[in-house]
Amino acid sequence: MRRAKAAAITGLVTMVTWLGVSVHQVEAATPVDEAQDLNELCALGPPKGADEAGEIISYHKQRRAAVHGVYETELQGLDEGLFRYDRVSGLLTLSGFRTFEPLPGGPSIRFRNECILSFEMDEDQALDLLARVAMGTAHLRIGFLLAAHEDYDTNFCPNQPEGPQLQVDLLYAEIIESDGGEAQVIDTYQTPLGHRRALQQSLLVVDAARQQLPEIKVSHLQWRAPGGSWEDEVDDETQDLWNALSTELEPHLERTIYPCYIRALARNASLQGALVLEVPLVDEGIGEVRFLMDTLGDATVRSCVQERIDEEEAISESPPSTEAEAFKATILMRRR
Repeated sequence: MRRAKAAAITGLVTMVTWLGVSVHQVEAATPVDEAQDLNELCALGPPKGADEAGEIISYHKQRRAAVHGVYETELQGLDEGLFRYDRVSGLLTLSGFRTFEPLPGGPSIRFRNECILSFEMDEDQALDLLARVAMGTAHLRIGFLLAAHEDYDTNFCPNQPEGPQLQVDLLYAEIIESDGGEAQVIDTYQTPLGHRRALQQSLLVVDAARQQLPEIKVSHLQWRAPGGSWEDEVDDETQDLWNALSTELEPHLERTIYPCYIRALARNASLQGALVLEVPLVDEGIGEVRFLMDTLGDATVRSCVQERIDEEEAISESPPSTEAEAFKATILMRRR
């Protein structure tokens, strides 16, 4: 089962690559490297009313673009004393229930989704990292959304007694090391919001690639009673049992056979067709698969299907021969 799932995921990634789309490039974060960048975001914090003078249309155009963006900045100069290491859990943590000062001359940052940032590592790694934080060669890089991404009228940069404060929703935090060269990510913490957003963005890629993905579909699955034929009618109770078995078995068949089709497409990208399989059920599991129809005409596909069905536990543990002595499945293989 795990091999089938892994192969299916590999196939999906391959198809996305064929389309020239990278999952990691779906939503690139805008780097905020200068205090002026943060100040410009803060200037868009309070939503101006329609009765205010000035370039109101231009202002809201910029503000709308800003509140839907993802931003990334480094929190340099963190005191290593802010971190805590727990030997029991093996987690290095940093409280997100505080105000951060990312860039001198810019506004402070406060996480609206207050959380405990946690990074998994052993004690030696944690001590070494804290030493690098103290030396200024290890930093925290955060990715965030402005607090108005859900409610446009939210003022995401209110003035506080200590100055303007940029209020954001944290998506992720990365511990990075940069010692004159390119920054290296040591570990990453992701908030529940960041996880959901990453999943949504990945699904956008899947939707964009869906029309190019191969499809395996069990269009018909039929059971045969012991000693009977495919044309025999059965009572309602038996039919209900078989319908329930079909609901469980169909997705297992599709996932099991999917890698066979993916490999065949690597040899012949236009390959499409259908298989009709007859799978006998015996007390020990399943018997030899018979191919009643094959419009693909690919011997390698047939061999792969036979092998994978033999190995798939969910199929080999099909109902005993006292309930059915065989099942017949029509399987479509096509490019959508």
